[in-house]
Amino acid sequence: MTIVFTQTRQSDASLEPVSKKLRSSVWAEFTKVKVKGLDKAECNWCKKRLSDTSKNGTTHLHGHLKGCVQKIIKTRKHDKGQPFIMPIISEGREEWGIGNYNPENVKKLIAEAIIMHDYPLSIVDHVGLRRVFVALQPLFKVPTRNTIKKEVLKIYDFEKKCAMKMLDNHQGRVAITTDMWTASNQKKGYMAVTAHYIDGSWTLQSRILRFIYVPAPHTSE
Repeated sequence: MTIVFTQTRQSDASLEPVSKKLRSSVWAEFTKVKVKGLDKAECNWCKKRLSDTSKNGTTHLHGHLKGCVQKIIKTRKHDKGQPFIMPIISEGREEWGIGNYNPENVKKLIAEAIIMHDYPLSIVDHVGLRRVFVALQPLFKVPTRNTIKKEVLKIYDFEKKCAMKMLDNHQGRVAITTDMWTASNQKKGYMAVTAHYIDGSWTLQSRILRFIYVPAPHTSE
């Protein structure tokens, strides 16, 4: 699919708010502004300005919110969880204060770590890791493989929606490729469908759209 588009730049050096109908939910935490005639998305939490052009989509905005320090600090104040005493560094001295423990956040972080580092789901059964969890927070109940699998799938569904919205707003060419292989240790076949495109910074991006199991052995046909 090829869509031809044009981009018009203004030479105005002032900062102006932009009024436009916004479809993505991410705009609840960003404000459209113009900086020297260029469209920018200003984070409502930390006021950082990121590129805002139709060809960029909103994936980078979602990515910023995940690591926005100001958002993390301000939203964690309202986390509902088990309160506990924790050391706090204040003016170079270690003092004791009250923190919040939320097991749901911990489960999500474990799932994100598994995705980030390609850990197997069985890592939650490792005795050494379980000892670490107990030492850090005795109240934490280490999740099972099935529970972590559900957390991983929740993250997958969210990221998939973000990727599809991004492709829907992308105004350039998108190349679709497929790849099939057999896992040597399991003798199982897999196929992935991947979208490749050039973003607004002329950087090649790739997003996996579909990942399915294919009974082995399989052939190129």
